Amino acid sequence: MTDQSRRVPADRGLSGLGLIMQLFGAFFGAITTAVGVIGIIEAADSGPYERSDSSVMMWLLLVSGTGVARSLIHRSAGAELIYGQQPYAGIKKYFVASLVNTGAWLAFLGGKGHMPGFVLVPVLMLLISWPLVLLVMTSTPGFREMADKVPAGEDKGFEGAALLMLMFGLLGFIATSIYLYALWTGTPGEAHSSGMFMMIVIALVVLIIRSGIHVGSALTGLRETRLDQVVAAVNRYCDFGVVASFIAGGCLLLSVMMLKADVMALVGISCIVWALLAWPLTLRRFFGERQFADLMAQAEGGAPHHRAPDLGLTTLGWFLFAQAVVALSYGLPSVLMMPGHGDSMASGGPMLEMLSILNPSVGHSPWWSIGLGALQLWAGFELIRMSELHRIAASAFGLVTSAIYIYFAWPMITHLGDISRESGGFSFGTTMAFGGLALQLTVPLVTLFAANRSHVPAATARYT
Repeated sequence: MTDQSRRVPADRGLSGLGLIMQLFGAFFGAITTAVGVIGIIEAADSGPYERSDSSVMMWLLLVSGTGVARSLIHRSAGAELIYGQQPYAGIKKYFVASLVNTGAWLAFLGGKGHMPGFVLVPVLMLLISWPLVLLVMTSTPGFREMADKVPAGEDKGFEGAALLMLMFGLLGFIATSIYLYALWTGTPGEAHSSGMFMMIVIALVVLIIRSGIHVGSALTGLRETRLDQVVAAVNRYCDFGVVASFIAGGCLLLSVMMLKADVMALVGISCIVWALLAWPLTLRRFFGERQFADLMAQAEGGAPHHRAPDLGLTTLGWFLFAQAVVALSYGLPSVLMMPGHGDSMASGGPMLEMLSILNPSVGHSPWWSIGLGALQLWAGFELIRMSELHRIAASAFGLVTSAIYIYFAWPMITHLGDISRESGGFSFGTTMAFGGLALQLTVPLVTLFAANRSHVPAATARYT
């Protein structure tokens, strides 16, 4: 047995991939539903099109309807990877649903919208790239042999799930904290006593607490060998996560009703609650069913529960790989089909500096983002394989990406006071810039931490 085969878990990280697909399937389902319903309401009421143009409504129904169906099938495909008897059947359905949705967008943008090729091709590549790559990856040797049943990993995928929890929890904590700070400091003092403002503050505080519990549960999962404590910590997060989702949604609904009762706001808030519920409910089922199955197996004399031989890195690899595929599928065609697109731009003031954090192509050559995407793709691929280069690739991605994004963000950070004075306080754009910076730094830094942490992966985990 080679060193690489000893590092690769029995499920090759597919349980973690299933969690990722369930989360983002539900997340994009909620977004697509909200955008589609709101777009249809606006088109029927006072949108930019004439009321007599009924084809607009039909196009919106087609595009949003196939998009929601695609997202729900995406989520179902992730569940099939973990719990199904034919784990790859869901992926094939997801690929077909993606083809239908991509065809709808092609007909809408190319036919109704008359979009040029340099706009159309990147969008179509963005829509079809991940399902296509996923179908190809699961057809390769090593994955093909698990077409009948994906075995549970040595640690049942718990450590990979803990890494995902750490990353998503940090993102949520940083982003909501920054937003709360910007809201509080950027709003006139007399508005702080209004009911609408306090409802929004309560919603954000609850979500910050939820993210803190999320991070704490993740750290317990990464360092604890007693599985009962790990599962108990995750369940605490899931319980509070569900309650917090409804509290935040209720507070947002009350804040809107204090201003004006609006159907579109109700739809948007409902979809926010849907997205917030997705992750805790997914984790509750995953940890609960896997713990029960493991207890039953050990009661019947099965193999004991061990720590993950890959330290959970294959799950992280799938996330990095998927994110890079999606980013490159849009970015690379855009650069190749539009020569000079996104070349270094003349100084555009504070707004350009803020946008440059969200996307390095803004104000800089787009080849920066292509290069970072390629580096992330390599790191994700090496982590999935757990090759000899996995630690080098992951560390290079973490260090190089963090350094470059800090370099891009530095002008905005140093001129934060000027931006605040010019905009009359912390604007929404500033808040989004810091949210983007949190995203860009958290993923590479968590990767750097995960790839270089040490423990004894062969140690047997205990229930008591």
